[in-house]
Amino acid sequence: MLCYSLIVTTAFLPLSPSVIARVKKSNGSLSKKLNLPANPNLQTAARREGELLIRFRPGVSEQNRDTVLTSHGARRKKQLRGESSVEKLEVLGGQNVETVALQLSLAPEVEFVEPNFLISKDDLGTSDPRFDEQWALRNTGQTGGQFGSDINVMTAWQTTTGAQGTVIAVIDSGIDFTHPDLSNNEWTNAAPLAEGDLHGWDYVTDSNVIKDEQGHGTAIAGIIAAQGNNAIGITGVMWQASLMSLRVLDSTGSGDIGSAVEAIDYAAEDGAQVINL
Repeated sequence: MLCYSLIVTTAFLPLSPSVIARVKKSNGSLSKKLNLPANPNLQTAARREGELLIRFRPGVSEQNRDTVLTSHGARRKKQLRGESSVEKLEVLGGQNVETVALQLSLAPEVEFVEPNFLISKDDLGTSDPRFDEQWALRNTGQTGGQFGSDINVMTAWQTTTGAQGTVIAVIDSGIDFTHPDLSNNEWTNAAPLAEGDLHGWDYVTDSNVIKDEQGHGTAIAGIIAAQGNNAIGITGVMWQASLMSLRVLDSTGSGDIGSAVEAIDYAAEDGAQVINL
């Protein structure tokens, strides 16, 4: 029954494009890859003096790469770590970096090339004091892990940090909305039933007073949408959302399929765009 309900729900409940941040590898500008805002005055943007970033097309030999660079007054400085195959170049003889970049971009061996623009720390991150502990969002190797092994959420945040119009149902042990990181992201039912389901439903007690006696649902809600950049605790993947609390697990973390099916139906009927089950 649960599998059937999930199939029916996903078949008739399209996900909102505003919820899903798709981060893809860029085949063009590195600025686009980093989601930097379009700037009509890039020539005045701050950059590393005398440096370019370049990616050659697949299959270009090392010798051909050196030949192309030498003919345009540049040389290889450093191969950047990672899967992007980007190299740092040094422009020789005090030449204008934009001019050299333009000339190199016309070479058939080159996929893209551009100045090594500077970015500011103020463009990224949050004021949340425990954000640095969240290695899944930004992994700097802080707990002995691998640098960059994360969900690249900081790039996604340059596009959106979420919206109250995005309704996410959390079918779990309930959500404690007295927590300051969650209090502003509680869903409110615009058309509640006579039972008074203003913020969801507690299927364990069959009540509109939703408790979290186990803690798991609140933790999940925080991962999804703890309010970000508010100088409190952690940050969610989304900073803003409307979290619909549907409790199906009791204080021991146990529940039943019947309650889960009811909760899924409720979420689908009451406008949830995403269900976390």
